[in-house]
Amino acid sequence: MTKAIYLDDPEGNGIEIYCESPEDGVFVMNDDIFFARRADGSLSNGREPRDVAASLRLLSPTDALAAPMAATTSIDHTHLHVADIRM
Repeated sequence: MTKAIYLDDPEGNGIEIYCESPEDGVFVMNDDIFFARRADGSLSNGREPRDVAASLRLLSPTDALAAPMAATTSIDHTHLHVADIRM
């Protein structure tokens, strides 16, 4: 599964930040049917609400939030949502 946060920048462009969270469950294809299965085995639509409090509990007082992302960070794909395109 994935966890995502959707933000708007000051110009109104959409930003999606997500991470894989296999500890929460998995996406499965079975006979060309896609579904998500939670870690407890129950089915999900794969769009679980984000538990912001649980995410914040993962931070420690020594985490440098203003530091650049780790060199091991990867970008899987990009969604571009533009607020205004003038032709």
